[in-house]
Amino acid sequence: MNYKIVTVTYNDIVQDSSWDGPEKVKCPTIVSIGWLVDSGDPVKLAGTLDEDKNPCAILAIPRGVVLSIDEHPENVS
Repeated sequence: MNYKIVTVTYNDIVQDSSWDGPEKVKCPTIVSIGWLVDSGDPVKLAGTLDEDKNPCAILAIPRGVVLSIDEHPENVS
C-alpha cells in the first residue's frame, strides 16, 4: 500500500500541577509529519516504513484535537 506524507497540526493535551491557576495553562499546538495510515479516529501517522513499506512507529492523534491535515507535494509512490 502507498501512504501519503502529511503534516498534521493539532492541539496537544497538557497537565499543569503548579499553583498558577487555570488562566496560565494553555494547550500547545503541535505539528507532526509522517505517512498517513488512517484518517479516522484516531488519525494515525507512521514515523517510518520498513523494507516492505509496512508502517511502523505509529502516532495516534484523537480526531477531536486535529486542526488540519495537509498533504505534501513531494508524495511518492
